[in-house]
Amino acid sequence: MAWAAKPLFNEKMPLILMSHGTGGSALQMLWIAQRLVVNGYLVLGVNHHGNTAIEPKKYAAGYTLWWERTRDLSFALNSILKDENWSQHIDPSKIGVVGFSLGGYTALSAIGGITNRSLFKDFCSSQKRDFTCEGQAEFPNINEAFKKVENNPYIKVSLSEHGSSYKIDQISAAYILSPAVSQALTQESLMEISIPVSVAVGSLDSVAPSLTNAHRVASLIPGSEYKEIEKASHYTFLSTCTPLGKKYLEGLCEDHKTLERTQVHESLSLDILKFFDQKLNQKEKQTMASYKEH
Repeated sequence: MAWAAKPLFNEKMPLILMSHGTGGSALQMLWIAQRLVVNGYLVLGVNHHGNTAIEPKKYAAGYTLWWERTRDLSFALNSILKDENWSQHIDPSKIGVVGFSLGGYTALSAIGGITNRSLFKDFCSSQKRDFTCEGQAEFPNINEAFKKVENNPYIKVSLSEHGSSYKIDQISAAYILSPAVSQALTQESLMEISIPVSVAVGSLDSVAPSLTNAHRVASLIPGSEYKEIEKASHYTFLSTCTPLGKKYLEGLCEDHKTLERTQVHESLSLDILKFFDQKLNQKEKQTMASYKEH
C-alpha cells in the first residue's frame, strides 16, 4: 500500500494483510497485491523489521523470534484502522491475510496458531526433520549469531512469551502459501481455527516440504482447502525474475524447465481473489475496470 496514494472509491473496501517470507519483502508479493487492488481491495504489505531484504542489516532476533512478526501485523492493522486518511475506506468486517513461507507461519499465528518451540526442537531432532530446521540461505549462520544476543533482556522476555496467543480477531479469512516452520505450531491450536483457510504449496517444494508443513496444516484446520501446484518450487511464489536476477539469484529464480512462473502467478492470484471474494462475501464490489468505465 502506498500511504500517500488516494483511493479511487468512496465506499468501504476489504483489507488484506500480507506477510513475506524469510529475508524477503512485501514487494516480492506484488503479483498478489496487484490482482487484489484492481478488483476492489486494499492491501497492506508489511516488511518485517530484522527479517527483510529492504534493510541493509540482518538481525538474529528477527530471524528467530518468529511470533514477533505477528505483532508486526497487529500493529500495522491497528495503525491503519486509526489512520485519518485510510480508516474511512476500510470495512473492518472484511479483513483477510496472505502469508508466504515464514509469512505463512505468521498468518497462521495471526489466526490462532500457538507456537511451541519445544515441539519444533523435538521435530528437528527426529528423523522427520526437514529443511526448515536448517540455517536458511538468507542467514546461514543464524544459530551462532543468535547465541551472541540471546541474553538481551528484551529477547529473553520475547522467548518467555513465545507460547502466547497472538491471534488478530479482526481477520476473518486466510490464504497460506508454502508455510514454513509449521511443526512449531501446536496441533490443538490449529484444530481450533474456525475461519476459512486455503493452503497452497508447490509439488517440488524442498524448502518447506508439504508433508511436514502445508499438508499438516491443512489436515488439522477444520474445513480448510488444500492444493498442490504441479512442478512449482518454494520460490515460484516470489516475483518473476529479471534476466539480471536470474544471473545472480539463480536459487530464487530457477523453476522447473516446463513451468512458467508468470502463468502460476496468473492462475494462483485469480484463485486468491476468488477465495477472498467468496469468504469475505464480496457480492457487489467496485473494481478498477468499472471505475474507468464511469
